[in-house]
Amino acid sequence: KADLQAMQLVDFPLSTSLCAHVDVATDMDEYYKVQGFVSDVVIQDSAKTYRPEDMDLDITTRRDTTWAKVNSGDFVLDLSARGGYKALLKVSDRMSQEFGRQLDRKYIAQDSLKQVLPIGRLVVRSGRNNMVQRYAERMGYAFKELNVSMSSSPWDGLNGFAQLDSLCANGIQLDKIRLDLDTDDAGFKYKGQIRNFKDNPQYCFNALFDGSLFETGSDVNVRLYDDKDQLAIRLGLRGMLERNGIRVKLADTKAVLGYRQFTANADNYLFLADDNRASANMILRADDGTGLQIYSNDDNLEALQDITLGINHLDLSSIVSIVPYMPKVGGVLNGDFHVIQTEKELSVLSSLELQNLVYEGCKMGNLASEFVYIPLEDGSHYVDGILMHDGNDVATIKGTYAPGENEGSLDAKVKLEKLPLDLVNGFIPDQIIGLKGFGDGELDIHGPLSELDVEGEVNLDAARLVSVPYGVEMSFDDRPVKIRKSRLVLENFNMYANNRRPLVLNGYVDFANIDKMSLFVRMNASNFLLIDSKENKRSEAFGKAYVNFNAIAYGPLSAPTVRGKLDVLGSSDVTYIMRDTPLTTDNRLDELVKFTDFNATEPETIVRPTIEGMHVDLAINIDQGVRVFCALNAIKSNYVDLTGGGALRFTMRGNDMRMTGRYTISGGEMKYSLPVIPLQTFNIDSGSYVEFTGDVMNPKLNITATESIRTNVSEDGNNRNVQFKTGVIITKTLNDMGLEFIIDAPEDMTVHGNLQTMSKEERGKIAVTMLTTGMYLSSGNTSAMSMNSAFNSFLQSEINSITGNALRTLDLSIGLDNTTDATGQLHTDYSFKFAKRFWNNRVRLVVGGKVSSGTSQTQSLFDNLALEYRLDRSANTNLKVFYERQVYDYLEGYVGEYGVGLVWKRKLERLSDIWNVFKKKNKIDQPLRVDSTKVTKKGGEQ
Repeated sequence: KADLQAMQLVDFPLSTSLCAHVDVATDMDEYYKVQGFVSDVVIQDSAKTYRPEDMDLDITTRRDTTWAKVNSGDFVLDLSARGGYKALLKVSDRMSQEFGRQLDRKYIAQDSLKQVLPIGRLVVRSGRNNMVQRYAERMGYAFKELNVSMSSSPWDGLNGFAQLDSLCANGIQLDKIRLDLDTDDAGFKYKGQIRNFKDNPQYCFNALFDGSLFETGSDVNVRLYDDKDQLAIRLGLRGMLERNGIRVKLADTKAVLGYRQFTANADNYLFLADDNRASANMILRADDGTGLQIYSNDDNLEALQDITLGINHLDLSSIVSIVPYMPKVGGVLNGDFHVIQTEKELSVLSSLELQNLVYEGCKMGNLASEFVYIPLEDGSHYVDGILMHDGNDVATIKGTYAPGENEGSLDAKVKLEKLPLDLVNGFIPDQIIGLKGFGDGELDIHGPLSELDVEGEVNLDAARLVSVPYGVEMSFDDRPVKIRKSRLVLENFNMYANNRRPLVLNGYVDFANIDKMSLFVRMNASNFLLIDSKENKRSEAFGKAYVNFNAIAYGPLSAPTVRGKLDVLGSSDVTYIMRDTPLTTDNRLDELVKFTDFNATEPETIVRPTIEGMHVDLAINIDQGVRVFCALNAIKSNYVDLTGGGALRFTMRGNDMRMTGRYTISGGEMKYSLPVIPLQTFNIDSGSYVEFTGDVMNPKLNITATESIRTNVSEDGNNRNVQFKTGVIITKTLNDMGLEFIIDAPEDMTVHGNLQTMSKEERGKIAVTMLTTGMYLSSGNTSAMSMNSAFNSFLQSEINSITGNALRTLDLSIGLDNTTDATGQLHTDYSFKFAKRFWNNRVRLVVGGKVSSGTSQTQSLFDNLALEYRLDRSANTNLKVFYERQVYDYLEGYVGEYGVGLVWKRKLERLSDIWNVFKKKNKIDQPLRVDSTKVTKKGGEQ
């Protein structure tokens, strides 16, 4: 028994401790035996501690037999072979020598190869719970299950299989990998499969291959099926050993590439001679004109290689779509590559043309390039290339690359001429932002690859930054952008919004080390029109948003830090669409009846990108006049329309977003379908608020939303029309909301008194009943309940909902009510309301009225009229002109009111501040200022 503690390896930070009971026997020649178990293993490295399972060992080798049995967790190794370890090593040498001898003779004798095979069997099984799996994970690999069963003998040959399930390596997941080996009277054969199933998160495909050995070579057949089991690739190749080289040809002249069937020439071949000279003549043609050709100029005896690859009318989408883990590329490729190699020189010339190129859904137009590569006598490499877009030269590169012992160096000149900036849009994930315009300039690039020195300047012509989902569009300064010592220098560089207000940038972006690019940029803007767009099918946010912005961004580009202050001005009016809201909306009939337009195109799926690595600390101040319309579904039938403001602080560390502060609502409405209750429009009381205490997605709520409903109340056989105020009070948090239904009749003291004598639960039941049926059903008011009245109330609510949705874009709402007057006569009231904002929300006009069908009713087209003008951008001072025909007064009943009013709002820290009108405001906290012109050197010097 041996106890090993804290064995530290030199130059490798690894320590281990274990407890073992092992029996060892040997004659120090051909007999070795190790039997026992190892337990309590602890392995520590610089990052983690590992505690593998106990291990049982039974390993023996002697002159006539060798076996090894190892068990640890769900790992099993079982090896048995005839002969000792020395004999097995000799078998390995004989196999290598025999195979090499046959290759030299250009003839494969499988019987001779079988005769030198050892007699043995190998079985390996592994799951997830063992040390082998953990070591694979440390090296960047992981798998679910491994099964290997192989046998070998001179009379049966090599037989068995190996299968690996759920392999993950470098971010790629392969669900199944299998290889089968079989030897029969005809010779050695193999077949295999690589497959991803339907539930694979990356790519679904099924690749099959098989082949065999024969006297003069080997053949292989490959088939690839897509996720719909359609054949995408079918190709058969045969390799043959010849006297002076290896010849490869298509075994079947009918091949399938990219779902298209190609026909090859009967005498097709690729030949690689023993002197490394290549010769080829292979032509593939499809019925639609697509062609691939590779051929050599064998008459050019002065060149070791003279090969041309030609491509004609190749549809990239059909080819790239079937290759796993490739980006989505579309377009038609034409061109050729020409390679000439002599004893001293190698040159590569290419001419390519891409028509209607589309990369990851981004259209790039027609691209073409001409490229020349020539190695020079001093060991360097010369490159000369031209990039063309829609027939115009847009970029050129000339220079040399000199290889070195550790890394090479580059000396090149890049020239841009009207280079379209939108060419980079396809490389931006999910195209959340994009560029427009053109770039001109010259860049000198020289130095080692790890620390390139780039000098020059770039002129931006009509350049713009665009974000379609979030309605952002900004134009860049036309002034040149200088690049000094691999730094993009920004000196009072402006980005203009649509209202021509600038976002001023000062600082730099350092890309000297491509692997560790960094930035330091100060940003300032005043009355900046950040969002200015109309709605489209990709919109997440649209409207107008005016902001003041003062911030600083610094650190590596992979994880930048942003600190500053954002003021959302009162002239902002923004609509935000929650496409994946967790809140339930009016979809109660979705599974009952569903209408489908088969001619309509499928809606575009919007996937918002995740933000990783960014650190943000932002103080946000929202003026009271900011209007936010938040649509809870794509058709905007459910929404929250708010006007309000507050002071918030937003922080983000990676994907962890936090927010603190309170958003106070000064007015607004909510249209929402609660369970059982049909779609209703509630007015949100001023003073309601949303308070953030950390979790951005789970704020505290204190919102009162009510709706006015006029219905009949029956008392002692007499009916009268009463105006009710009913709605909900929302409290607690968003994830655990508390709902309290409320109801009151402020204009009818009798009903008001009856409601006040009830308990909170009884009033809640009556409120839910009124919101559901539109009727007042209390214990003394159920006699008027009938199927006709219930159906009439439901019909009125549906008509109001339909007309409200139809006229939503006109800011006009129409209502319909059937009421009974004091004399018992039934009449219908048609009401309307028009509300519109003008001049960036500075002016608001509201017009409302009602017309009754009864001849005895007093007709008045306009019941109320209000014109409100905002005197400042923060909406704290408003001038209002109003007229209301009927206002209920507790002493005089219904009276008319009109007049002019001035509303002044002000935040107070204490009650005594009411009389301190001219108190100075606190200065806005400025972000940390750092001198971007100072360059910190190694050692801390500046």
